[in-house]
Amino acid sequence: MNRKLYLYTALLAAFAVISFGVMQHAVKAEPEFIEIDEPYIVQASSENGKRTAYISDINSNIVYVKDSDSKSKKELLVDDELKLATAVYDLHWINNDTLGIIAHVNPSLEYLVIYSLPDYKIIDEHYGTFFDWAADDYTSLYYIEPTPHFSDQVAPEAILDYQEQVIYETEGGINLSHLTISPNGSKIAFFGIDEENEDKTIHIISSKKEDGIMPLTMDTCIAWDGEVGELHWNGENIITVSTLNKDTNINVDTGELYMN
Repeated sequence: MNRKLYLYTALLAAFAVISFGVMQHAVKAEPEFIEIDEPYIVQASSENGKRTAYISDINSNIVYVKDSDSKSKKELLVDDELKLATAVYDLHWINNDTLGIIAHVNPSLEYLVIYSLPDYKIIDEHYGTFFDWAADDYTSLYYIEPTPHFSDQVAPEAILDYQEQVIYETEGGINLSHLTISPNGSKIAFFGIDEENEDKTIHIISSKKEDGIMPLTMDTCIAWDGEVGELHWNGENIITVSTLNKDTNINVDTGELYMN
């Protein structure tokens, strides 16, 4: 083999080795699966797969968090100060280091407690319903403050932020439900239900952040004569109402309805 051919072959081989190494480095490793070795009711994993939280079917007031890095298993007893929470039923990873735990209080009220990890400190807690976040930060929280379930008083319901400031409020007799936030956090959709007059409306609040606050800029109201169901965003302009029998898509800009 002459010198030129030898050098050319060696360069090709070196390039192949380097390329293979770069490709190996570029491929993102799959998150490690954390095995749960006992029966559980609800389970949720952090986005990076390093932590898994679950509710044992033995005691629904205890949340367990397993950490793949430290190989630890932490036990969190959900015990609110007012002693109202009865059972945990939902877990939400706001980000890889922030866990939201939602417990049942009564048919119209829930309790949310938020832990920061790995120190497992409580950083926020609220009573309300339909908790949702506009971003991967616990301060982007919005939720519904309902009227008391066991009360004859007709009071307004409201949507609050994490500082418990009112960003939307109804007149008495209108119930709010199924709050959900659009993918980029700019719009909040929810039902307004007037049971006495059998009137149902889907509200779309469009907001923009100013100094960390989302002031109300407009309220789009879409009349709804079907069943009340879960609301889901498909992009920023389409909201889907999901009931037992069908899904209905609504263009929030035009009000146009169409079935899936």
